[in-house]
Amino acid sequence: MELLIPGLALVALMVWASTRIKRTAADAFAPEVIDTPEFSIKKPEGWLSIAVPTLAFEAYTRDYAPPPNEEIRLGTATVEISSDDLDAAAASVISGAEVVEEIREKVGDIHYRVLTLNRSEGDLERVEFIKLAEQNGKAYTFCIKTLPDTTPEFRRGIEGMLDSFELK
Repeated sequence: MELLIPGLALVALMVWASTRIKRTAADAFAPEVIDTPEFSIKKPEGWLSIAVPTLAFEAYTRDYAPPPNEEIRLGTATVEISSDDLDAAAASVISGAEVVEEIREKVGDIHYRVLTLNRSEGDLERVEFIKLAEQNGKAYTFCIKTLPDTTPEFRRGIEGMLDSFELK
């Protein structure tokens, strides 16, 4: 009997901690605005932003690809910063890929290039959505990779994230 009360207290503490951990994990995949001194991105629900010292931004989806590719994430997103100009950065990402669509736009003083590419990685086909921008002698490459047969809802989330990428 003397072990019942501490045992119940321990179980209650474990339930509270488990609920707290689950809530925190779910919040990590919630929509949020990633705001850095150089750019901002609106991350949709289902994506987790992680800190990687070699990249300005990296995120991946909670979900994995359907079989036979169940070992890879359904989507990944990165921002890389280089000292290239816009055309050199574009040539670098286009290399070895099929350009499906290219849009050039100017917002304020910043020039953007938005590309949709098909790329083969071994026997895996990927679609890459890329938004390039140049400011202060730096090229910013925002790249979202996914599989070609994603749902329309998932594709809308990708397009929304791509559209939201803006330099400051």
